[in-house]
Amino acid sequence: MTRFFGVRHHGPGCARALVAAFDEWNPDCVLVEGPPDANEIIPFVAAAGMVPPIALFVYAADAPKRASFYPMARFSPEWNALRWAVVRGAPIRFCDLPQAHQLGSSERDAADGEAPESEGELESQVGSAERDPLHLDPLGWLSLASGYSDRDGWWDAQIESRRDPGSIFDAVAELMAELRSKQPPAIGREARREAWMRRTIREAEREGHQRIAVVCGAWHVPALAHPIASRKEDEAQLKGLPKCKVVATWVPWTNERLAFASGYGAGVASPAWYAHLWEHPEHAAVRWVSECARLLRASDLEASSANVIEALRLSEALAGLRGRPAVALEELQESVRTALCGGEEAPMMLIHRQLVVGEAMGSVDPSVPAMPLQRDIEARQRAARLKPSPVRARVDLDLREDGGRGRSRLFHQLGLLGIGWATPETTAGALGSFREAWSLQWDPELALKIVEASIWGATVESASFAKVIHDASVATELGDVVSLLQSVLLADLVDAVDPVLARVQVLSSHTADVDVLAKALPPLAQLLRYGDVRDTPVERVTPMFDELVERVFVALPLACTAIDDASARLRLGAMRRIGDAIATASREGQRESWLAVLGELARLPGAVPLIRGHATRLLEDARVLQPAELLHLASYNLSPAAEPADAAAWTEGLLQGGAATLLHQDALWSTLDAWLAALHDDTFVELLPALRRAFSSFAGPERARMAQKVKALGRPEARPKAALAELNPERARQILPVLATILGVPLPESA
Repeated sequence: MTRFFGVRHHGPGCARALVAAFDEWNPDCVLVEGPPDANEIIPFVAAAGMVPPIALFVYAADAPKRASFYPMARFSPEWNALRWAVVRGAPIRFCDLPQAHQLGSSERDAADGEAPESEGELESQVGSAERDPLHLDPLGWLSLASGYSDRDGWWDAQIESRRDPGSIFDAVAELMAELRSKQPPAIGREARREAWMRRTIREAEREGHQRIAVVCGAWHVPALAHPIASRKEDEAQLKGLPKCKVVATWVPWTNERLAFASGYGAGVASPAWYAHLWEHPEHAAVRWVSECARLLRASDLEASSANVIEALRLSEALAGLRGRPAVALEELQESVRTALCGGEEAPMMLIHRQLVVGEAMGSVDPSVPAMPLQRDIEARQRAARLKPSPVRARVDLDLREDGGRGRSRLFHQLGLLGIGWATPETTAGALGSFREAWSLQWDPELALKIVEASIWGATVESASFAKVIHDASVATELGDVVSLLQSVLLADLVDAVDPVLARVQVLSSHTADVDVLAKALPPLAQLLRYGDVRDTPVERVTPMFDELVERVFVALPLACTAIDDASARLRLGAMRRIGDAIATASREGQRESWLAVLGELARLPGAVPLIRGHATRLLEDARVLQPAELLHLASYNLSPAAEPADAAAWTEGLLQGGAATLLHQDALWSTLDAWLAALHDDTFVELLPALRRAFSSFAGPERARMAQKVKALGRPEARPKAALAELNPERARQILPVLATILGVPLPESA
């Protein structure tokens, strides 16, 4: 005899009813909707270290990006069916279409325009051409007819929250049969999946099992219990399916990834609430509201016992008004928002995050097969005393300590492999200090990244080294390789430094582009300045930095002549990067050489005016330009013989970077004022956008001070009114004793 147990994935009510039915019926063979490729790792569900939520992870051996996850929680019917069978020694296997075929055909389906479906969703697979709500979303239509705003609330109230599940499987099967009778026959992947399930059931029957239990998504029950297709038609449906080699294992999962909001199609909206229903079937509402109160108190928010009682009474009243048999999560949330949170949304967001969705993360037993790289990552995490968590956490590292440097190396090496567990954050201190800040958050799908990275090596260090060498060899942009070199040094991959430096040498020798060379300087300068804190071998970088700087000095003047406005603005960025890199590296003699190049640019007739003006500004900021020389350059570039557009461009270049160092150059502003006053009206209007752009970098207070200076141009400096008053000798003589005491000198006899 074969019995079908139609469930909702991750439904605690279904799971409780399933375990009760199994205990009563005692099946001698259990078939569970899932990938048969994972049959060999089913026994691990009984291992002590298997703590849900976890997921079956099946991926194509030759293309790990083609993968599928089958999440399971403590309250998932599939998880409980697997554990029931393994603990009792009953034969158990998965019965869905193997992922060897599904992943093998995924590329073909994409080419045909067929989108993959989520495993076991309780919804029809009808095309969007149907306009009837019953065809588009049968369960949604049924929930609306029952007075619920969404199908999940209806299913939760009718099935998952039932205190006495009774014979819900017969009722669910009858309901699904009625709904599917209104639908077109299954096609495509759904049809192939159900054909494979029927094939697996027939095989179990031929093996002589007398009590076969089939646990599957409720939507599939009618197609399995009362199939329209014959055995011959099923075999024809499954003939010639593409196939690929796959690997299966167990990986940790999180409540957040179980939720709909994460994009998981067969997920649930409230994993933590379902876990609560599973653990506390009796008095679930009372316990949940009490947990809400405890959470609020732990967050220093008021939550009195009277408010807890009020919230419970309000939830029961809401359920009664809505004609519902029991209080559901919807009523509880509304009553808690009103009675405990005072209508505020912020406390409810906290409750939703921790008690509706939850922050739980599962773990797998060490005996579960895993990639060597996965094992090494786990060992490095234990050594660093960092436990993976789905909750984002900030970690501050002191690079002067061995532990801080060790963690930093791990984070940087994982980053080189594309395993984004740790994300760097901006620190409050100065750039390149001895501190690093990282944000840690473990995403279950990083398991896929680990599999992809396993092709590079069996350990984090060896894999990151191999990937760096590969990335450097195929890189074509100098900036990319320099950034890679910076990451290599931060990751302490000393053996990779020389190969990457060699690639930098090759690419830099093939380019004379000043912009490209300038982009390569800041990362190298930071390494030279701050590498000592990390014990990085910066001495290997020094010759490369010096060589690039010399090449930039030689190439920059020529690169600033005969170029258009867009290229000139790119050169401004290059000049700023060059100056910052030289200031950061603090190499002997380079600052003087850089100032000499700027002096050449400021006086170079062939250089575009925007560049000449900004070179003048950089010289002024460096305090090497005498006021008379600044006035001479301004008079030359703003003379009547200069083209108005060129004069405006020079002014824009000069003013970029703020007004602080120029506000006291009265002669400069007088020259600028005279140039503006001499402009023809039409020319002034034409240049106005450029002039506005020139002053746009000034801060508000700087613009206000500039306005005051403009008003005072050409006027004699006003003397304070106090200075104009006549001196009163008698009053002045009265203060002399006080001044003598303060200064510690004798009072003159004449006083």
